[in-house]
Amino acid sequence: MQEITSSLESEFALVGGDYTNINIIKRRALSKYLTMQYLPFLEIAAEKYIMREQVTNTRGCSDFLYVSNDNVLISNGFCKNRWCLVCNRIRTAGLINKYQEKLDEWKDKQFVTLTIPNVSSTEISKTNSLIHNALYKIKDLSRKKSSGCGSISGFRKYECTYNPIRNDFHPHFHMIVENQKQAEFIHNQWLKRFPNANKVAQDIRPATTNATKELFKYFTKLISKQQNDRTIYPAALMHIFANVRGLRVFQPFGDFYNKINNNVEEEVFNIERVGIDFDKEKYRWDSTENDWCNIKTCKNLTNIEFKQVPWTVDPRTF
Repeated sequence: MQEITSSLESEFALVGGDYTNINIIKRRALSKYLTMQYLPFLEIAAEKYIMREQVTNTRGCSDFLYVSNDNVLISNGFCKNRWCLVCNRIRTAGLINKYQEKLDEWKDKQFVTLTIPNVSSTEISKTNSLIHNALYKIKDLSRKKSSGCGSISGFRKYECTYNPIRNDFHPHFHMIVENQKQAEFIHNQWLKRFPNANKVAQDIRPATTNATKELFKYFTKLISKQQNDRTIYPAALMHIFANVRGLRVFQPFGDFYNKINNNVEEEVFNIERVGIDFDKEKYRWDSTENDWCNIKTCKNLTNIEFKQVPWTVDPRTF
């Protein structure tokens, strides 16, 4: 353990599968590689929001891997930041494992999308408070007998995307609720509070298994990928991240909240393992190889090769 210098060294978590399943590890390597490619751009943009140190901490995410006695790959720790593709994949898998089965018990569950008109960069913070308060009031109102739908129960995700053509932001919610009545009540109450919202964009549809899995993915798109180019908008992304500090991106509510412990972050990222022989196999991420290399033998773990695609960095600031 003396070789480890990462500040994350005291925290251990499962990488996500059996050591022999190389495809799982390759997907993790791709996430690590892409994150390291765009991270320098985010570090520069983060200066404005005094978030440089937090962004830089992602460099040490999942740097060390260990093979346990039962052939499971263990990581030395995760940064848990939402701009990290490694942590986003783990978070998504953890949310699906935790909530999917319970949500599938609802036979009439509905997928609801609630939007408002796009806002400028200076309006995001105020708008976030506005829409979260509105949703809270709608859920509270549903408890009254006059609502006709009963207390709303479900799971919601806050999402915010950036439109580079219009140079504005689109904060909105995706939700899964227990039945059609609850979905229609939320839809109608939302339009009462936001009459300028596009009625067509306020969507209700049956929540399929694929739809619920989509709900648990990232809350903002990190990369715009074209055929021969990857575009990143570092200033816009950091503006979004800075304005969601203190907000719950994913949240169960109502009776669904009461039935399930909602502290997913702790469950997913803090898995303690005992009795591991750390001298069995130990790997460290090598940025020149874009792979984890065995500390003793220098042998690469995945031998994966990445297609070199040029990056376009949007120069705008906010």
